[in-house]
Amino acid sequence: MATYQKVTTFCSTQEAAEMLGLSTDEVDALVDSRAIEVWDGAHGSKHILRESVQALCKTSPAPDPDRSHSRPLLRVYVMDADRSVLSHYRDSLGQISTQVLPVFFDSIFDALLKIGSHPPDVLILDLWTPAVDWFPMIQALCNAPELHGLKIAVGTQLSENLITGRGGLPDAVELFQKPIAVPELDVLMATRACRH
Repeated sequence: MATYQKVTTFCSTQEAAEMLGLSTDEVDALVDSRAIEVWDGAHGSKHILRESVQALCKTSPAPDPDRSHSRPLLRVYVMDADRSVLSHYRDSLGQISTQVLPVFFDSIFDALLKIGSHPPDVLILDLWTPAVDWFPMIQALCNAPELHGLKIAVGTQLSENLITGRGGLPDAVELFQKPIAVPELDVLMATRACRH
């Protein structure tokens, strides 16, 4: 009689966290940004696909314990409506020296909800997104006490004159040409990690 080995298609958030060497909150952030695939079950439940977690394990090595004190894992949110730009950042953040947990958003509203519930260490965004004026939004993020320590980096194609004409940006915000290049991302993350 033939016997069949049971294959577990799904895994729990805790199992995914252990496989990736992350916290359950960080796994939730990866699920929300669709970096980990899920199957939508009944009553709004989400089931994490084990195969997706295993694929992420291969592309994102677990944090090195020997480096954990000098280079902590930074939570980085990247928001851009252009998916090709998100793809650039996905590739670029994989090339830098600082260990990061990047979460990508092409929806402003998803990004803002996640910032409110699980604030990142670094937020990368553009100043121009349809239907949203980021100038007052950035001011609000910089002034929010619960987001103290959040580093905001803006990658934009807007000219400095146009930005100044809109009232400028807070001093703490770093401004780059879009998309932010790998060497600049490397310095940005290393500087933020030193203050972590």
